[in-house]
Amino acid sequence: ALVIEPAYPAYVDAYIMAGRKIIHLPSGEHNGFLPEPVEEAKADILYICSPNNPTGAVFSKKQLQKWVDFANENGVRYCRGGGALSRGRLRGGRHVGARVAPGGHCSFQHP
Repeated sequence: ALVIEPAYPAYVDAYIMAGRKIIHLPSGEHNGFLPEPVEEAKADILYICSPNNPTGAVFSKKQLQKWVDFANENGVRYCRGGGALSRGRLRGGRHVGARVAPGGHCSFQHP
């Protein structure tokens, strides 16, 4: 699972308890706590919390689209958004909820 740091500890703990390997993608003041996708950070689960807890950083629609494209191009099977993006959805409108969606495509609803 790819988790953007800093992240609310319970989100990371849930993946660890499920036996997932965690890939931490650090962020900081240099990028406004809103990192862009990087090739070496590949995982089958992508967790994005926007607004971020604890920083309050919020991805724009354009920034989120970069993550959606990255997910679809790199075989991410499950996109999980926290905060205002608490609904990960498959293309076609089927609700993902809290399960892995094999063969699905990632998209996010953006307010």
